[in-house]
Amino acid sequence: MIGLMKRNREMYSSENVSHDTLKMITDGTVEEHTALLYEPYADSEDNCGSEMLSAEEMKKAAGLAAAEGFSLHIHAIGDKAVTRALDVLCELKGCEGTRTIAHNQLYTDGDTARIINDGGIFFQTTPQWTKSDDYTLRYRQSAQSVRPCPVSARRVY
Repeated sequence: MIGLMKRNREMYSSENVSHDTLKMITDGTVEEHTALLYEPYADSEDNCGSEMLSAEEMKKAAGLAAAEGFSLHIHAIGDKAVTRALDVLCELKGCEGTRTIAHNQLYTDGDTARIINDGGIFFQTTPQWTKSDDYTLRYRQSAQSVRPCPVSARRVY
C-alpha cells in the first residue's frame, strides 16, 4: 500500500495537486448503526457498530505512512472510533504531515482533555451530524459520558 502511495505521489503530484494523505475509515454512521460505539445502540442491544479497521491495523498503516511523510486523515464518528483515532494520532505527534480526524460526531468526556492537550490534531467535523437527531439522542440518553462534538467558529486574521 505505501509503495503504491509513494508511486502515485511521484507520478501525479503537481503544482495544483498533491497525493500526500492516507485516509483510513474506522467505522460507519450513527444513522445506519455502523458508527463504532462503546455501548450498544439503545434500539439494538447487541450492536456496537462496525469496525472497519482494527486498532492494530490502524497503528501499522499510520506509522508506515507517517514515516514516508504522508499526512493522516481518519474517518471516525462513534465514540470508540474517535478514541482509537486519537490513540493512533497521539502516538505520531511530531510527524511531518498533518493529523486529522474527520467527522468526530461522538466522543467521551475522557477524550476531551486529550483533544485539547495534544494541540496538533485537526478536527474536520460535519456540523449537520452534531445535531441531536433521533438516533444520537437515543444513544446519548443511554451513555451520559458521550457528547456530540462542539462546533464553534473562530475568525483568524
